[in-house]
Amino acid sequence: MPVVRMSDQQSPAGAGAAAAAYLWAQNNLAGWGRDKPLTRAMADVAGRTARTCGAFRARTDLVASDTCGEFPFAVTREGGVDGAQCAETLPRHSTRGGWVVDVLDGGAGSPCMRAHVPVADRQVADGQLSEGFANQRVVDGDQFKLEIAGSIAEPQAVCLQNAPTGSFRSGNGWIKNTTDPVPHVNKTTPTPGPPGVRAAAAQACLSTPTVEGSDAKGDITGWADAELFRQANLSTAGLARCHLIANILGGTGKIDDGGQINLVPCWQSGMNTGTPSMRTYEALAQKSAKAVKDGGILGPNDAIFYEVTPDYRDGTSTIPVGVKMSARIERSDGTSQLLFPDVYITNTYKNTGQLNLGN
Repeated sequence: MPVVRMSDQQSPAGAGAAAAAYLWAQNNLAGWGRDKPLTRAMADVAGRTARTCGAFRARTDLVASDTCGEFPFAVTREGGVDGAQCAETLPRHSTRGGWVVDVLDGGAGSPCMRAHVPVADRQVADGQLSEGFANQRVVDGDQFKLEIAGSIAEPQAVCLQNAPTGSFRSGNGWIKNTTDPVPHVNKTTPTPGPPGVRAAAAQACLSTPTVEGSDAKGDITGWADAELFRQANLSTAGLARCHLIANILGGTGKIDDGGQINLVPCWQSGMNTGTPSMRTYEALAQKSAKAVKDGGILGPNDAIFYEVTPDYRDGTSTIPVGVKMSARIERSDGTSQLLFPDVYITNTYKNTGQLNLGN
């Protein structure tokens, strides 16, 4: 069977965005041109073009010389599908090389595609198609396959593209906890504890859907130090094991799931809960890390890069004096914006600014 070839190199060397869109269609629609052949049709090309692209609305705010790139082609019998049924796509050349294709409407269940592509790319694609027909002697009624040289990648937020070493999967994102060594896991007890580690910077890439983590448990680093401080200063106040990555965001806290390196001692009413507190910003991240239809702010393949870093007095400290928190919304198109700027939450009792638990 004849094979007509096309390239997604940027024009004039290749058909650029048009070829990238056709490649997306081959990968995601009914398989026309790859799993199934197309059939050349020389009559009524204008009619098939009008049925698919007649109501096409150019988006010159997205593509300066926007035109309709239809698939299956109007020069095939398979073309001419009602444009209202088509997926609508926007191919973009990636700074990382290759193409990403944003789906503006419809999707893989659609029987056809209309792409927003520059006129120059569409013209090169038409030329490569005509040249292929001539070279392969494809005449009216002949079947052929389309082979596109190139690659497309599904657009993703930056933090979704590569999970760092040492992270674990959480929903469609990931979480990474780190530690610092300490000479004693408790430093103020009558007999200092053995060497160990304390919780350090924690990062999360939150995408939809997020998952629930686990409750805080166990004798974490600095816990005995915190109890001694409470007894010496305010014996009735409640202590807590603060999650750095909150359990409502997927953060762990049990011994058997490795979650103790995600925990630091804190006042229950203070750094953990209150206004403002860690809970203030955790709740904002939880509300935001949902699809728009569910009341959140994330589109397909968007994410929130969330980071919490304990602030210790020195290398022997087992309890932080506070935590630094930040969150950035990362869009699949490569843009980003702050969900909230860098904030600092002190490890003090309630909102008094006193009795800092850090040592």
